[in-house]
Amino acid sequence: MDNASDHEASDQHLSEEQANEQADLDNVVSRVSERFPTVDREMVESVVGDEAAQLEDARVRDYIPVLVEHEAVERLREEADPVSLAERQDEDALEHDPALRNDRAGGRSDGTASAGPLLGGLRGGD
Repeated sequence: MDNASDHEASDQHLSEEQANEQADLDNVVSRVSERFPTVDREMVESVVGDEAAQLEDARVRDYIPVLVEHEAVERLREEADPVSLAERQDEDALEHDPALRNDRAGGRSDGTASAGPLLGGLRGGD
């Protein structure tokens, strides 16, 4: 290959890496937005963009999305309350399954109290 071909291949590889990094940062925005549902997505995008800009000169690019996500979460934690993913999944499940709502409230659909998952097998008739 000559120098022009090498330079063109290098530019193509660089732009592919940049596209992959941008896709990773878009995923960071989505994850952080889910974790902070009370914060506007535009604010999350701004914070993620600010954090990515601070690492613009980094030579090793593999860890940029992880570092950006960590710093963005730390900044937003100061401004808003995060929602754990497990808590969010529990809320979604409760919303879609009335039986879970009754059980979570300490009752069962037949009106009796639940002994809970650990004691349920120890009681007669459960």
